[in-house]
Amino acid sequence: MLKKNTSFSGPVEEVEKKYRYGIQQIPLYMEKIEIPTIAAINGPAVGAGFDLACMCDFRIMSNNAFLAESFIDLGIIPGDGGAFFLQRLIGYQKAAELTLTGRKVSASEALEIGITIAGGAETILLDEPTAGMSKSETERAVNLIHKISNDRTLLIVEHDMGVVFDLSDTISVLVYGQIICSDKPENVKNNSEVRKAYLGNYGD
Repeated sequence: MLKKNTSFSGPVEEVEKKYRYGIQQIPLYMEKIEIPTIAAINGPAVGAGFDLACMCDFRIMSNNAFLAESFIDLGIIPGDGGAFFLQRLIGYQKAAELTLTGRKVSASEALEIGITIAGGAETILLDEPTAGMSKSETERAVNLIHKISNDRTLLIVEHDMGVVFDLSDTISVLVYGQIICSDKPENVKNNSEVRKAYLGNYGD
């Protein structure tokens, strides 16, 4: 018979230490993060994965994803922070129901009961998402936007042209309420009217 060595194996005291100084440190570190955190859920988020998503400030979820507080299927209670974070999100009664049944929650239900702020979106609208960010924060934000907008339409208003060229397939340039160019990024870069506008000579 193979010897099992998991987080649930061994004397009770050892299991407690594994939890307290291992996985239970994650919610403590998550609470210390000083910028907003977003969980982009694009598949099953079950057990500890669901708990981790609940630790974030916001959650968005694709149509093919589902959630489940499924610890009860193992005969245990949530030990990763779910017992606290889930009821903070949706209230005691609904959190208890999901915890005691371990059932799956679809993207539409997650949005309806307030676990997520967006689900199954085909179009994502962003207004200056990198405003006030440092260079490193902007790079992380752009990488995240790339991930969440995959196979979706992204409409973005942004003044950081590096961000615009990095994220866009088509760019429309608006000057004094008029669209002076709408084209592929490489063509916008070389457009004389756009260059004139951003060099400060537009309208002379």
